[in-house]
Amino acid sequence: KGDTAIGMISSAAMAVGVILYHLNGGMTADACNSLFGSASVVTLSPKDSIISLVLAVLVIGLFILFYHRIFAITFDGTFAMACTGGVKGFSLLLSLLTSVTVVVGMKMMGAVMISALIIFPAVSAMRVCKSFRGVVITAALLAMGCYLVGFTAACLWGLPTGPCVVVVNLLTFSICSFWEKGVKHKQGS
Repeated sequence: KGDTAIGMISSAAMAVGVILYHLNGGMTADACNSLFGSASVVTLSPKDSIISLVLAVLVIGLFILFYHRIFAITFDGTFAMACTGGVKGFSLLLSLLTSVTVVVGMKMMGAVMISALIIFPAVSAMRVCKSFRGVVITAALLAMGCYLVGFTAACLWGLPTGPCVVVVNLLTFSICSFWEKGVKHKQGS
């Protein structure tokens, strides 16, 4: 149910975001930019940057404020319902936070590439961390680091931002996977 809700809310939020983007006169870019990310940083308006920063602070603030509830829902929804009740509201909050992340990142990363920005850092962090808190913090740091490296590479070489960020995330995931195998190999010896 949770994955379905995230998918539904994310796609609906993306659709609403595209319509609002269009109504504000932002649909002058070609389809490739919309799908795979902006080819240039100059396509971001100051308004886009401010909205992104405000929503980022809001998402981080809500996550910190409701960390324990989000942890309980993510780890075991049945246990969370038995202990705290009110799981539906916090599941909706988790879905909304994910959706906001998708909509905010869509212009720079592209509709096709944005899921990589959410998935790769989390999966990479799971390779090197064993606690929920460690995974969350490491994933956030990896997401920011990979984005900055990919964004810088895109600006330096005139490449689309979304694919550059995804390639950096892929390389990071590969490094984390090799590191995990090395640690398991050492423990087995």
